[in-house]
Amino acid sequence: MTLLAALIDAGLTLRADDNRLIVTPAALLTEDLRSLIRQHKTELLDSVARGLAADRPYRLTPVQGDRCHAGGWDDAEMATFTARQALMLGAGHGSTDAEDLAERLTLRDRDADDRRACIECRHYHRARCGNREAAGLHSQEVGRGLAALLQRCPGFVLKEQEKYK
Repeated sequence: MTLLAALIDAGLTLRADDNRLIVTPAALLTEDLRSLIRQHKTELLDSVARGLAADRPYRLTPVQGDRCHAGGWDDAEMATFTARQALMLGAGHGSTDAEDLAERLTLRDRDADDRRACIECRHYHRARCGNREAAGLHSQEVGRGLAALLQRCPGFVLKEQEKYK
């Protein structure tokens, strides 16, 4: 796995601004990651400039893709994927990002990962968290990057199934 793929897999989004490398969300950056990013800044800037991160920030790595699609998907997984894709589209993500995010959530389910994305929460609406105090946020504003990030939130409540599926 490349460093870029590992950073994306860790939930980070990378973009270039002139000769600056912007890595978000900052809350996920450990000192080890910061050091690694500084050490490989030129390589990462080159990769981002070629569109390897910016065009598809939610895309699974090849290894993740293999795990996600191993054995094929059953009807329930297909229906859930389609519903999640529609949810992402409704939240303003483009079609490619919506598909990549829905696929990422399918992998999460297959891996029995208990983390959730804000976008799946009943309290998330139009880039805002309606339960910010329980979630431990200082502001109601939640960017799309954070809303798509898998995390454990104390304020999370799954959307009603009939709205979600």
